[in-house]
Amino acid sequence: MKQALCKSLWLISQLGVVSAAVSSPLHPDGMHATLTPEVEFPSPSHFLVRGATTNAIGGRHASEVFAEATAVIQRLRRLDSMTWIYVGLAAVGIIALGGVAAIVIIRKRGDGPTLHYDSSVVLQPCFEVPKGRMEEFRAGFNHFYNHINPKAERMLYYGFSVNEADSLAFCREAYQDADGVLKHLQNVDGPLKSALKIGKLVRLEAHGPAAELEKLRGPLQELDCKFYIIDEGSKLYAAKVPKNWTSPSTDKSMILRSRFKVRQGKMDEFKGMFKEFYLDMKPDAEGTLHYGWAVDEESMRVMCHESYNDAAGVLTHLENVDSLFKEALNLASLESLEVHGTEVEMDKLKSALTPLGCKFFVTDAGARTWTHKGQEVSDLSAMQILQDSAMRIVSQAQAKMEKGSRARELIETRAMGFTEKARGFIITELNNTAAALLKAIDAEEAKMLLEFNAAVEASFPPLSVLL
Repeated sequence: MKQALCKSLWLISQLGVVSAAVSSPLHPDGMHATLTPEVEFPSPSHFLVRGATTNAIGGRHASEVFAEATAVIQRLRRLDSMTWIYVGLAAVGIIALGGVAAIVIIRKRGDGPTLHYDSSVVLQPCFEVPKGRMEEFRAGFNHFYNHINPKAERMLYYGFSVNEADSLAFCREAYQDADGVLKHLQNVDGPLKSALKIGKLVRLEAHGPAAELEKLRGPLQELDCKFYIIDEGSKLYAAKVPKNWTSPSTDKSMILRSRFKVRQGKMDEFKGMFKEFYLDMKPDAEGTLHYGWAVDEESMRVMCHESYNDAAGVLTHLENVDSLFKEALNLASLESLEVHGTEVEMDKLKSALTPLGCKFFVTDAGARTWTHKGQEVSDLSAMQILQDSAMRIVSQAQAKMEKGSRARELIETRAMGFTEKARGFIITELNNTAAALLKAIDAEEAKMLLEFNAAVEASFPPLSVLL
């Protein structure tokens, strides 16, 4: 309380010296006098009080330094009762103004993150794909991407990730509310039906506030969806609710999904540990985007859904909560552990998480987020796009031409020559160019270079337009 009073007065003092005039009916000399105390603040923890009394004869001046606000008050108590009332009212006014000033200053400076309760609704569908058909299933991702409406669906992030080892595909998606989820399901009904002709939906979960989940129980009942109610301590940290959906970023975040099967009679005790996890984590050091717990009382399962900027953040978090994690295993078993992210970052986690039975899902390049700044979609390298496409083209052409390495070298060399100004055309015309390139690959190797040039010329605007 003393520090709060001291700092509040100091903050308001930054706007100017605080002064107040009070009238004292009794002067030490027995004459009416006016006491004018001026309070200055050399630092947030010290007060300098200067007082000047004036009367018909002359004036007296004095100054005193106090280390605490209470000392100032005790000194002022020596004044008569009426003076104290006036001083008290002035002090209350100063403190009130100081509080307002503190709020304004903090808001302007933006000190510390503004945390928000994570009230989003997370949908987690997982598909099992027959062996040998993953590329066919993966080709349908663009079908989904082309049918979403981020603004209408109030989408937070959306994209697929793949575990080749177990032939599993996962959609990582989140929305501001249940209405957004329902709108999304309408928009992707066609792509979903096509996907189910290849793969099988083996698991579907919805995580969110109880009131929002109630809106989904009917529509998702036929899909055998499991519902997890999010804990009230779940927070958005570096991630923010989007204000618009015009500038998505490539989603390169690392999502960690740990599922616990709680032992009979231990659920309340396990949930009691949530607050300890929240206290032990260090969001800034870990690069936390969002973090929270969700509970399915019916199946006695608990999930921690969390996201970080990179693998280093994941490892830092695991170190921070290591003792709590071990304590939690006395109440529940770790049923499954998954990491979804870029392949480069994933490799940094395998030595630490493989012993825990972790499954690794590589995020598709088309994954997008509207909650935090990653790599802007518009900043994707044109050369990288073409090189990635070249790899797919060569892979498909292997059966037609054994000299696939020559085809790859040819395409990548040409890709190096594209200017950055061609980026927009590349994105929109890439599919047509790829089809033309495959046709060129069917030709004899001696004619490949000539037909490659013709294919590019036919699919892209003239060089003068690109430059």
